Amino acid sequence: LAGNLCRCTGYRPIIDAFQVFAKTDDAFYTNTSSSDLQSGEFLCPSTGKPCSCKSKSLNGAETCKKSTANENKYEPVSYSEVDGSTYTDKELIFPPELLLRKLTPLYLNGFGGLKWFRPLKIQHLLELKAKFPDAKLVVGNTEVGIEMRLKRIQYKVLISVAHVPELNVLHVKDDGLEIGAAVRLTELLQMFRLNPLWMAAGAKFQIIDCKGNIRTIMAENFFLGYRKVDLTSGEILLSIFLPWTRPFEYVKEFKQAHRRDDDIAIVNAGMRVFLEEKGEDLVVSDALIVYGGVAPLSLSAVKTKEFIIGKNWDQELLQ
Repeated sequence: LAGNLCRCTGYRPIIDAFQVFAKTDDAFYTNTSSSDLQSGEFLCPSTGKPCSCKSKSLNGAETCKKSTANENKYEPVSYSEVDGSTYTDKELIFPPELLLRKLTPLYLNGFGGLKWFRPLKIQHLLELKAKFPDAKLVVGNTEVGIEMRLKRIQYKVLISVAHVPELNVLHVKDDGLEIGAAVRLTELLQMFRLNPLWMAAGAKFQIIDCKGNIRTIMAENFFLGYRKVDLTSGEILLSIFLPWTRPFEYVKEFKQAHRRDDDIAIVNAGMRVFLEEKGEDLVVSDALIVYGGVAPLSLSAVKTKEFIIGKNWDQELLQ
């Protein structure tokens, strides 16, 4: 469950199901130790915090388990609490006990020699990438899960980078916005995933290697082909720099897909135009038009760009 997305049920039923078969130390999910919990206190299973509500469910069962941490007794959650009888009393939110839990580096061994790492520092990540240059980096795991389950692609080493602070930076600068490579879309509503839009917006990608060397490349030079980018086996994407638009500069994205949810676009495009005032007219000073989904890599309409630069921005030009 380390950062993986579950669209169907959410985390709550999964966590509750696991707790049926596991012993839980209530103090592990709170800021207090077991010795700090006074006798008679209750820990709410929904929040993981001490409470005195002692609320009752419809069938009279307690929804808050009495803590016996002082006696070092940890009882598994009974099935009746998660099979629907008292489950309806819980808030269907991201489980607070997962938010409260302190992250630690992980190293797990799986079937057939599979290895899973979760580094918490950029240096540890770079060391792992140097040791396992063909390792697959995981953030949301959506695409990797599809590849392994449907395409039968086998990755011997998986590295979760979702919790590396250096990859989650979000710096607002005078000339633009720096976006960490692992920043979630929910944290940045203006972040777009379309390659043509990065190219059209003049984005720059920062790449770091195992020795800590950083190089910067324009987005239009980063995408080399279908599922192929300008990264060597010892490099990872560190961040993306997205420059601010200037006055009379406009960037727009377009997408056409089969369906609205979780679908790859048939055709998509990113367009940018920078206009300059000349008297009462607006003249195209610079432009970039990029299309995706029509070739193995995103294509820039170079001839169109050359044609419209210097032209008046009016209905005649657009038609």
